[in-house]
Amino acid sequence: MTDTKTPAERIDALEMRLTYQDEAIETLNQTITAQWKQIDALTRQLAELKERLQEAESRWRGECFVFDERIALGHGLRERVKESTADE
Repeated sequence: MTDTKTPAERIDALEMRLTYQDEAIETLNQTITAQWKQIDALTRQLAELKERLQEAESRWRGECFVFDERIALGHGLRERVKESTADE
């Protein structure tokens, strides 16, 4: 089977394909850029959460003792203000 397209028709067809390919490449480029921005934001968020977790874990080492007339201790073993209840 012989191709009966003229050289001008073949060039037009190639130019159309090239245009679609350029559009597809630009769309893919925008998608990849957006995904990298999201990955970067998630990586920073993960690092911040790791830091916060390590900080929280470092505050709570040791043993837990319970005595009568209990008091509540916060971070740094500082006494927290007792919240009043309806029974009091």
